[in-house]
Amino acid sequence: MFQFWDKDMVYLENIGVAFQGTYLFRNLTWHIGDGERIGLVGPNGAGKTTILKVMSGQLIPDEGSTSLTKGTRFGYLPQEEVAVRGRTLYREAASVFESVEDLREEQKQMEKVLEGMSSAPEDSSRLLEKYGHLQNEFEKRGGYEIRTQTEAVLSGLGFARNEWDRMTESFSGGWQMRIALAKILLSRPDVLLLDEPTNHLDLESMTWLEGYLDSFEGTVVVVSHDRYFMDRVADKTAELESGKLTQYPMNYTSYLGEKAKRQERIQAALKHQEERIEQLERFIERFKAKASKASQARSKMKILEKMKKIEHLPETRLIHFKFPPAPRCARRALELISVSKAYGEQKVFEDVEILVERGDRIAVVGVNGAGKSTLLRIMSGTEAPSSGERKLGHKVVVRYFSQQTADMLDPDRTVLEEIESAAPDNPAQNLRRLLGAFLFSGDDVFKKVRVLSGGEKCRLAIAKILLTS
Repeated sequence: MFQFWDKDMVYLENIGVAFQGTYLFRNLTWHIGDGERIGLVGPNGAGKTTILKVMSGQLIPDEGSTSLTKGTRFGYLPQEEVAVRGRTLYREAASVFESVEDLREEQKQMEKVLEGMSSAPEDSSRLLEKYGHLQNEFEKRGGYEIRTQTEAVLSGLGFARNEWDRMTESFSGGWQMRIALAKILLSRPDVLLLDEPTNHLDLESMTWLEGYLDSFEGTVVVVSHDRYFMDRVADKTAELESGKLTQYPMNYTSYLGEKAKRQERIQAALKHQEERIEQLERFIERFKAKASKASQARSKMKILEKMKKIEHLPETRLIHFKFPPAPRCARRALELISVSKAYGEQKVFEDVEILVERGDRIAVVGVNGAGKSTLLRIMSGTEAPSSGERKLGHKVVVRYFSQQTADMLDPDRTVLEEIESAAPDNPAQNLRRLLGAFLFSGDDVFKKVRVLSGGEKCRLAIAKILLTS
């Protein structure tokens, strides 16, 4: 396919990764260049997160080798939630500068020595020279800009100034991911590996991140289901599908158009080849036994043997399901009456009035921290309000899918065991049919939950919700 790298920084050579004896990919080679902006795309479970883990050194491939340009530093944001504790927000973010701060402390100690020094001028000269080296290194590594940079990144990612002294453990999962992202950006790596970075960002923070990445001088490899974000931060696309990596020197939208054209070309070539093979086989079958045509038949057989077969395109699998019809319920399905919520002295919202009528389709929008998830938890009954009333209509059944639902699956169960836990009396045939609709077919149902990708876990969690509806 396309080649578009001039100066390579990351080398993946013929790598292969297997889980439970099944390979996600094999013989995969990828050279990533300095300063490239690449969007990594592919279906759930193709191995996108696995490749990022291999690049960052968190996963050693079963086959092949990885190598880096000397001195290359990575910043990797995982898709799974991370949690930090024990420091204030500001101190946690600024902790990436600890080695730079050590230089400053060394400078201060040397200043004290120089102030009280009464030794020979040559000793003083040597110390001043060393002090000068420390000062240059401190400045080179952004020592004078630590506070400015930390404040800019925290503000850009949506942290209010009055939150900077809050302990990190008091922040929710989505905000914890922002803390992790802030630390990665402040560490100024050579290569940024971002796995679904927008999952926990609101529009303002996403816009700020786009601007930051636009001015970032290093290499970026990003996985995201937000096509508009991908278009704005990546100008090259690498597609991982059916164990193969295909590279396109264009943004995501252009890639979709080019991929469709490429599929049409391959389909046309495949059809032409199949017709040619059928023609050759008919000739061989008809004339192989006739002396006058035997040499021609043998010639056709050699053509057939040497012909390089065009591979069939991988089938694009789509989820097929419908929510089961809900039982007839009251017209006024759910009400919140003068509902308020607070955690200690921190008020989230107060005196909220909501009426949900049968058949409504409602989108809840707002900046991060406004209380959207809290509101949904109260509406679903999984969390109680601080004050006010929640009223559920007659025969109303509520099901709740949250940002954390997929994380509540049992990692030690197989896919089939996890779905059976939601409906132990349901025949295995029905359960496997449902799993098939959610793209878990064949031996996929025996995979451990722990090896599933983030997208696959979400599919399994939704399938469980359907079972209990």
